[in-house]
Amino acid sequence: MQRSTKTQFPKFRDPGIKKLAKSAQSWPNTKQGSVDDVDGDGNPVKSDALTRQLVYLGRQIELFGTGGGLFRLMISDFLTHIARINNNETILKAAELFTESGILWQSVGQELLALSPLSSSETTDSVLKMLIQELAKIEAIEKSALEKLALI
Repeated sequence: MQRSTKTQFPKFRDPGIKKLAKSAQSWPNTKQGSVDDVDGDGNPVKSDALTRQLVYLGRQIELFGTGGGLFRLMISDFLTHIARINNNETILKAAELFTESGILWQSVGQELLALSPLSSSETTDSVLKMLIQELAKIEAIEKSALEKLALI
């Protein structure tokens, strides 16, 4: 009997990624004006609100928050170990998908961190579009991984 990923993994699904992508689409309208911030060295800087939001998200992903890419890679390592012990190709495929997701998360985090208060609005807009596109990819990859795990 096939189990639903919704019931098997109620906390670890993609609604957070969907919410982030949906929220990010509204940021050009909701993140306006300039804000006080600090650069990587702790020096005070002025930044436009959208750029600051994107840089802060990059910091959350890669420096002090969810561990985005790292967390997915740890899941992948664990699943790979379990797959090898049990000679299970389904678990191994899920592990590969989490590796792919982790690499995408790290790439997104690095792109966000590359922004600065001096970034042009065109650069910020381009990074925002990349973020939304990559979140859709990550969501699909993780959904597929969880669907595979639900089959075991």
